[in-house]
Amino acid sequence: MKFTINREEFLKGIMNAGRVTQNKVDPILSNLKLDLFEDKLTITASNGTLTIVTSIPAISNEKENIRNITEGSTLVSGRILTEIIRRLEGNEVYFEVLDDSLAKIESDNSSFKIGAMRSEEYRDLDLSIDGIKVELKASELTDAVNQVAFCASEKSSRPILAAVNLECNSQVLTFTATDGARLGRKELAVTNTEMFSVNVPSKSLSEVIKTITNEDTVNLYISDKKVVFEFKDTILVTTLIFGDYPNVKNIIPRNFYYFLEVNANEFLKAIEMGAITSNERENVVKVIMEEGKVSITSKSQQNGSSDIRLDLFRYTGERLEMSFNCDFVSTAIRSLKCQDVLISFVGEMKPFTVTNNNDGSVIQLITPVRTY
Repeated sequence: MKFTINREEFLKGIMNAGRVTQNKVDPILSNLKLDLFEDKLTITASNGTLTIVTSIPAISNEKENIRNITEGSTLVSGRILTEIIRRLEGNEVYFEVLDDSLAKIESDNSSFKIGAMRSEEYRDLDLSIDGIKVELKASELTDAVNQVAFCASEKSSRPILAAVNLECNSQVLTFTATDGARLGRKELAVTNTEMFSVNVPSKSLSEVIKTITNEDTVNLYISDKKVVFEFKDTILVTTLIFGDYPNVKNIIPRNFYYFLEVNANEFLKAIEMGAITSNERENVVKVIMEEGKVSITSKSQQNGSSDIRLDLFRYTGERLEMSFNCDFVSTAIRSLKCQDVLISFVGEMKPFTVTNNNDGSVIQLITPVRTY
């Protein structure tokens, strides 16, 4: 196996795939798998849950990316290869597998010999593209993940809560994530009519949207064991988290009795200022709402107290006090990316919602915190 390749294209490819090569459980997955064909170089990386396969065409847009091709395949350390290619200064890189255990890399005045392995040593991966096809705009997928995935749990006590549930019903694809204290839900209109419900690791989805660059659309292929995301020159394959996702359909209240409409930036600033004097571990602030007056307060024995009044707001309802995790509300508001947000309450100690009046497809639900 040997080839000469444009350095920038090579670096882009190995960095694109190499994000998932760090794996402490299976050392073989710390390697990149390189497969060279007459028309392209394919780079494969996996962490056991998510696999990224990206291809560099030999010729694209009448530009020659790869020449002097002798087909073959090998495994090399993702970290070492990336560090070498990143630091080389030449426009092209020469790569050659000398034998099953050694590869040579050259560019201008630099030459390296690094360890290599036979590609057959790599783990068997199911990269087949099959299942129910769903086509999404890349921007819609990115927004859905950004507005929901942060609500998934990072703890391992309940693995199912580390997933984002993708459910399709009546030409609506719903993304749902919850860690038990908050919930995010986003609905997208789709054209397919087949129903499905799968639990995709939230970390996999976050990696998927990092891969999106100039793509207009993304094809999803949903099967009972995996989901494939297909772009122009890249596919990402993630395994699923098996089990029944919690029934959250009845958690979101249907009726509200208190409404606070606020400028997003002012409210963010107020709750972040209030959090300065809150207990650092709990990071809780209280919003006190009544006709003509809304303020954010916090106090702790260690840090003192604060009281910040809002200038821009519209409140409807009787007097209400509500304490909440500052980080949860801040993240929810930022995910909406709007100038004004509507916070709707049922009553004391009842979950409340954070929404954008101009976009009913997304909703954030947060459980308040009891304070004394």
